[in-house]
Amino acid sequence: MAPTKNPKERPAPSTIRDSSLRPHPSRGGTRGYDVAQRTAAVALRVMGEENNPALDHLRQLQLHPSKRTTRRWHQRVNEEGHLHPYEMNGNNPATVLKGHQLLMLSFYRLCYPKATAAEINAFLFATTLPGQQYRFYSESQITEAEDYLGISRKRASTTAYQASLPINLAKRHAFWNYPYPTGIAGTSRSTIIDWDEAGVWVETTNRGYGKCFIGSRAREEGPYNHSQKYTLTAAIRGGPGGGCFVNFALRAGTSVMDTHDFLEDIINGPGGIGVGGGGNTCTFICDNLAAHHSPLIAYLLNSNGHRLVFRAPYNPWDGPIEYFFNYIQQQLSLELHNVTTGQELEQAIYQICQRANGEFDGYFAHCGYAP
Repeated sequence: MAPTKNPKERPAPSTIRDSSLRPHPSRGGTRGYDVAQRTAAVALRVMGEENNPALDHLRQLQLHPSKRTTRRWHQRVNEEGHLHPYEMNGNNPATVLKGHQLLMLSFYRLCYPKATAAEINAFLFATTLPGQQYRFYSESQITEAEDYLGISRKRASTTAYQASLPINLAKRHAFWNYPYPTGIAGTSRSTIIDWDEAGVWVETTNRGYGKCFIGSRAREEGPYNHSQKYTLTAAIRGGPGGGCFVNFALRAGTSVMDTHDFLEDIINGPGGIGVGGGGNTCTFICDNLAAHHSPLIAYLLNSNGHRLVFRAPYNPWDGPIEYFFNYIQQQLSLELHNVTTGQELEQAIYQICQRANGEFDGYFAHCGYAP
């Protein structure tokens, strides 16, 4: 007598299944009833033979589909006109938005990333094709469709309308595709220095999010919107081991002389890059602040053998220095309980810049500057 198989014991991998008898469609491991058997079962139901004792006996032997299954097939014939099996989906949940509506959702999200579910519903309703059913979708159904498309919720930003003006689009094209003096095409990022200014306050270290118990506020003591404004002027250089130049001062803005003195220190100050010429020529890039367009700045750089190229207006994502400022702000939030005065703020910023020194090439690569 063959040993009894233990039903709790899982068979070894790649075990060959005994396929001499095909399992009944009511059990697992099959593709379901074929169309011919479905058609015969529905025909018997139409003839009034559904309660025939012979069919009941076959059902007990699992040789004939159940009454419930037969009624479902009969309903499908009346509603859809066929008895073909549905496509197997692996028990994955169905997505309500399909086909044209799913395509319209993806296009709308590309154009309006900040759109609400109500705005999406209105757009999908207005773009319903002739012959399709007009309907509205719940927020959960829209979210499921967006998950299927790979769309996730992120912190949003805003691009100025001026960035899309033809003149600014042309300037951005020239910046990336034309060589000096119009753009930076053919310029290695190891010779590019990007500089800019940012306003900093003691309360910059504050954090906008926290956790607390339900029904209470995430509130604690700290600096709050009454401190003086400091100006952080920084420059970073691409390439392996690129340097960082920082100036921190208590002032509300940046003048032409402030910019001139900062660049003078980069060139001729202690640890500066020196006079350009040969392989030591650097290309300075910056935004379009009025102080940067002063002839004094251009004369300073050109007389020392370096170059000056302006980035396209209203395109901050082309500036590696903007990402460095974001890094500084994120690191300052970690110093929330250590910074309460301007002196402590200055010390924290210099420490952050010192820790990051030499790690700036990734910012340039992310923006698309050539190696």
